[in-house]
Amino acid sequence: MAVTEVEKTSVVGEWTAEKLGSLSIPEVAELYSTLRAPSLEEMHGEYQGGYIGCGHLFSDSMWKLAAWNPAMGVWQGKAFEPISKTEGRGFNVTSKFGRIVRKWPMRTTIGTSFIDGKEVFLLDYPFYRSLAGFAKMTDEVRKIDDNLFLGIGHWKPLTPLASVWFTLSGPIKPFDPEGLVFKKRVMYKT
Repeated sequence: MAVTEVEKTSVVGEWTAEKLGSLSIPEVAELYSTLRAPSLEEMHGEYQGGYIGCGHLFSDSMWKLAAWNPAMGVWQGKAFEPISKTEGRGFNVTSKFGRIVRKWPMRTTIGTSFIDGKEVFLLDYPFYRSLAGFAKMTDEVRKIDDNLFLGIGHWKPLTPLASVWFTLSGPIKPFDPEGLVFKKRVMYKT
């Protein structure tokens, strides 16, 4: 079923992370293009993450190696906090051998989508020092409803752009960086 057909028969609030995960990558991309960016103020707290996929074997394997690897930490979600009217900060939540680990800090802003040029909630990893920043990761998020968001993560390792789709549900907990250091890169370029 095409997204446009799904949209015609759905009302706001009927989407779930599981339903989004059952869509094909082209359907997810089509739905994404119809959504709007949440505000910085809306994105406050910790959100449960869900993996949808990328549709390319190499990219999918690389994402799974980095974010679903028990030795490095299994991705659980993301957390955000607005710090001004134009900027916020956040991090990723992972689980490593049963322990919660906060890592991969990012700056958050309202920016422009790499996909369609429209407005998105932008997660800028290179702003802070981390492995995700070194890999030039950038995520963009759009709102489905007050508790469900659709995102796409981009990185530029060996190819110009490798992207993965994900969901965020919540917030499920308050923002709590618990000792994570947000250290800005000295040579940061926008």
